[in-house]
Amino acid sequence: MYLFWKVGKFTWEKKSYCENIIKKCSLFLAYYFGNSKIFSYENIVFMRKFYLYFPIYIDDMSKLEWDTYLELMKINNKKICYFYYQLSLFCKLTSKDLKVIIENNFYNMI
Repeated sequence: MYLFWKVGKFTWEKKSYCENIIKKCSLFLAYYFGNSKIFSYENIVFMRKFYLYFPIYIDDMSKLEWDTYLELMKINNKKICYFYYQLSLFCKLTSKDLKVIIENNFYNMI
């Protein structure tokens, strides 16, 4: 998880220094790590959003799977995202469980 957070931080901090930083970072990391789909352009965009939503890395963040964060990053409201993040940690939700809870609009029920 820390690597994804660092990639997001890097692409955010270097955006003004390099044109197409996300594409270049994606190509480099995919090559470096063996042409992995993990470092696709879309995932690098999510990694940047991951960093922007969670600008301070804490150890609890490694308790969730990347798929769970992908579900969280689909939420455009940070307050609601943090609510579901805390719920995921507390209840040890899988990404599928979290998706169902988000689709059922649990946040607005309470």
